[in-house]
Amino acid sequence: MLFLKENNIKSYIKLQTHEKMKTKAYQNDIGKYYNMTSLIYENTHYYRCADNRILEYQRTETHKKDGFERTFEVYACSDCRSCIHKANCLYKYNEAKDANRNKVMKINEQWEALKMDSNQNIQSEEGVLNRQIRSIQTE
Repeated sequence: MLFLKENNIKSYIKLQTHEKMKTKAYQNDIGKYYNMTSLIYENTHYYRCADNRILEYQRTETHKKDGFERTFEVYACSDCRSCIHKANCLYKYNEAKDANRNKVMKINEQWEALKMDSNQNIQSEEGVLNRQIRSIQTE
């Protein structure tokens, strides 16, 4: 998708999670960044969780794999101890072991923006028409 964007080509790539994204469980998962409020204040990006706690930018991490470099922005909440949503928010939460654990998210913002653009394109009138035409064509 990055190649398409760099070469001014509109992406109509259907994501692997396309059907999953339409489910209520996906849309109501409070632990995911896409269901949190995104805030920008004085050029600083924050997220606000379901309990109105702020997840602040912590650092940028770069991972290299198979010759590609991916950049992740890391956001974290400073205190989740008394949060009533903790069991639904934290991945693999165990109340006995993880009582002092806080929410941490790693987001590849460039990749997420490309996915959002592609998803908007396939949901557009032109994208729906292309999917209908392709579904009746033989491979």
